[in-house]
Amino acid sequence: DFVRNNSRMRCRQSMKIAEELGCRAVIFHTNYITGFKSYSYREKWVIDNAEFYRELLDEFPNQCIFIENMFDDSPELLKKLAVEMRAEERFGVCFDIAHAFLWDFPLEAWIEELGPFIRHVHANDNFKDEDSHLPIGDGRLPWLLINSGIFKRNRCSFLIEVNGIDNVRKSYDYLTKNHLYFFDRRRRTRLAITNDLKRVLDIGIALTAERDHFKLFDLIVSEAMSLTRCEAGTLYILQDDKLYFKILRNDRMNVYEGRNGEPITMQPVALDEKYVCAYCAINKKSVNIEDVYADDNFDWKGPREYDRVTGYETRSMLVIPLVNHDDELIGVLQLMNAHDDDNNICGFGTDQEYVTYSLASQTAISLSNMIMLKELKDQMYSFVSSFATVIDARTPYNAKHTYNVAKYCTTFVDYLNKLNKLGKSPYCFDEEMREQLMLAAMLHDVGKVVIPLEVMNKSDRLSSMLPVMRMRWKYIKLIIENKHLSGEMNDAEYEKSVEDLNNSIDFVEKSNVVPFLDDDAFAKIDSLESLVYTGPGDEKVEFITEEEREELKIRKGTLTAAERAKIEEHVVFTDKILSKIQFGSKYDKVRFIAGAHHEFINGSGYPNKLSGDDIPLEVRILTIMDVFDSLSSSDRPYRKQSSLAETFEILRAMAKEGKLDIGLVEIARDCFVPPEEDEKKE
Repeated sequence: DFVRNNSRMRCRQSMKIAEELGCRAVIFHTNYITGFKSYSYREKWVIDNAEFYRELLDEFPNQCIFIENMFDDSPELLKKLAVEMRAEERFGVCFDIAHAFLWDFPLEAWIEELGPFIRHVHANDNFKDEDSHLPIGDGRLPWLLINSGIFKRNRCSFLIEVNGIDNVRKSYDYLTKNHLYFFDRRRRTRLAITNDLKRVLDIGIALTAERDHFKLFDLIVSEAMSLTRCEAGTLYILQDDKLYFKILRNDRMNVYEGRNGEPITMQPVALDEKYVCAYCAINKKSVNIEDVYADDNFDWKGPREYDRVTGYETRSMLVIPLVNHDDELIGVLQLMNAHDDDNNICGFGTDQEYVTYSLASQTAISLSNMIMLKELKDQMYSFVSSFATVIDARTPYNAKHTYNVAKYCTTFVDYLNKLNKLGKSPYCFDEEMREQLMLAAMLHDVGKVVIPLEVMNKSDRLSSMLPVMRMRWKYIKLIIENKHLSGEMNDAEYEKSVEDLNNSIDFVEKSNVVPFLDDDAFAKIDSLESLVYTGPGDEKVEFITEEEREELKIRKGTLTAAERAKIEEHVVFTDKILSKIQFGSKYDKVRFIAGAHHEFINGSGYPNKLSGDDIPLEVRILTIMDVFDSLSSSDRPYRKQSSLAETFEILRAMAKEGKLDIGLVEIARDCFVPPEEDEKKE
């Protein structure tokens, strides 16, 4: 219900934003689970979505809703929804022609099935292998199909959905050259764009495109000052019911504080209507004052004292609220001393006020979106962190492993980037790649939640068998002592029997915990089969049973073949668990990276025996860091802690076997081994 309600809330927010921006329609994705083919699920999906979209159309009577085909392998379900909604004139289909082309269902049939409902078209090209968003004409799509009469009859709008202005122009040229819809008409209407309008539009695009909130602060103040030709600008952001200074700029006084997030030491302004910026914030209304010295509506002690001390003269002022799409105040923009064509100080015109208000609103929406994205990212990270806590808490032998591996990965990636800047490494991670690797590291062992604890916690070969064996050995000692006391065994025989028993016990106890057993140890374990003692009533008591001998005969580590196979299943379960999480395109590699961390370059890893170039850089790094922590940690039940230098000798050996990337191992050694320990080892 949480996910469902949250999704519906986001849909309503999107509708409200579109309404405020004056958009004609909002496009939503289908995003139903294509793997669910059951009739009941698909029918329920249609009914539930139709009900919700009717609610949205009722709430937003000026908006249209178009549903885009995303992972749909046929038009069947989308058509059912469109038929269910056919009475709603403001509902239709957004047909992504490139998405449809990816599937086996013929493109002509897609258009025929959905044709009556198509209102909008998304267009880009591909080679029927992936959703690559190539320029139109660069792939294999049969573009003549878009001249179908269906698109013309429906008067479909058309969006060229490619990256970069050059690719847009290339697509446009292809469509016009081949007289394809939407560009098959000879007469076109043109919108005259003046230089002033173009500049405002360019600023609006820049504001909505900016992803760094500090740069966004700089941008709105700089552009607003430039548009209004004023001397000074201040940006306040509302926090804890106070207006905090974020940008303080006065070109005439050569003052520019707050640039790139630099803190401003001035005290925040209380929300008291006697202050003009606070009045603007409280009432969410702009204030345009031609001469502050002639105004008695607000407390001007602060500006007048500033003028007295600095020699500056504050005259005209325009104060604009930054209000987002939810009618929430984000901050206040304050501009001072506009200039006329003769460069004299004058008041701010109504056109300037209107344009500045529009840009301030765009800034507020952009900032709100940044905050919302950060909240979503924080929510995802907290979810991932809780997963990691559960994994590490299951066993004391894994207590910090997940967090260690994530820490090592980020440290190593930062080191690689540092080397790359110095020209010493070809590897470079952007922020998105870095985040994907870190998330994968936090989730790489999530499959261990289904592995039995007795297997995960197995610190020796015999494990739960050993207490039973020790009780039996005590019983055997009693048998020997009774025979000695009864005279069946003389002193020499008694001492020899006790010594042999103790030696056998010592051998088993040591063999139970050593990292590796050679052939001689195996032979001696087999020889213990002959150790059988006779108790009261001719009872035969074995020193070690056949099952115990086989359990002890584990050449390396503490796990039997069956137990090791069970442990190795954790990567399969990791992949299954992560397959249920919608990471989105930004984090689309997380699942693969996490599930492949036991694959080796020579193909000897698991679960899919990947090799060579099939193992990307992120997986190679995660694999090295996973082994690195296992070797260097002090809490592993089956292995003593290795020094850093010893750890990297083992990693080097694995690289020489072809399992790990030798180049990355050597760089990791430089990253993690202090020079003094390295010299000590040598």
